Amino acid sequence: MHYCLRTLWVTTLAGVCSLFLLFATCGCSKEQEADRLKSQLASLEQFLKSKGDSVYHADDLRFVPTKLGTPIVPEDGQEVELRYVLFMFNGQAPVPLETNDTVWAREYKLRVLSANEGPLRYVYGQTKAFTGLEQGLRAFAQRDGEGWLGIPSYLGYASAKLGAVKPNTPLLCLWHLSEPAPSQDEGD
Repeated sequence: MHYCLRTLWVTTLAGVCSLFLLFATCGCSKEQEADRLKSQLASLEQFLKSKGDSVYHADDLRFVPTKLGTPIVPEDGQEVELRYVLFMFNGQAPVPLETNDTVWAREYKLRVLSANEGPLRYVYGQTKAFTGLEQGLRAFAQRDGEGWLGIPSYLGYASAKLGAVKPNTPLLCLWHLSEPAPSQDEGD
């Protein structure tokens, strides 16, 4: 019986110590998160300034247009065609990850997977994407516009590792939005 009580006490003490350590590091973790976000936003902003005159903000997203289009106010159900190149950003240079555009594929030395080839028909409120891209497509939508979207890690893949993307890596997305081409059914 004494052994069981001692084991219970040691287990409880270990649990209390673990909780203490968890709570003690939470403040530090939040501080570290704030510092990481500040650093990511500064490096994204610096990179984006090299791509255009004005960097626009929507919360923690950053955007620089490289070709002005007609601003649109997206509504749920509205469709656009999205050509893109997605990059991870290490603070120095963007590293291309994927694209659905053959011209950009040649430029950034990427292979277009046949499943991704051609513009993505993005339907607001229906097509699922990571949070930063969804928010960026709402905040900075321009028909026939092109630009760079800077996405801090918490709006991208956050602390998840996804393929070559390490946890807490900010992303960049070069995109071109256009009206969707009529489908074959619409022409009949």
